[in-house]
Amino acid sequence: VYDADVLAITDDDIIAKFHNGVRNIACVSLQIGLPSLASVRHSLANGYKNVLSIALGTDLVFEQCRELKELLENPDALAAALAASSAPAGGDAKDDT
Repeated sequence: VYDADVLAITDDDIIAKFHNGVRNIACVSLQIGLPSLASVRHSLANGYKNVLSIALGTDLVFEQCRELKELLENPDALAAALAASSAPAGGDAKDDT
């Protein structure tokens, strides 16, 4: 006999269980090499990573890796890009009081 609290299931609980099941299906599909609807996104991302690593290791250049390859070949441009991304947004803050 179960306690009455078992019946107090919310929509969020059901959605969380569903997401957990989909994640498990994707993990099993990726591990055994069987494509499924749940694992397609991960398969595409892994394929892109493989193509990108080949392009960066060779002279192969395609549109999606051109900027990354240029940054890796020019350390000064990479340092400038990193400095620009870590700069605070909004510019100089002036106090008008």
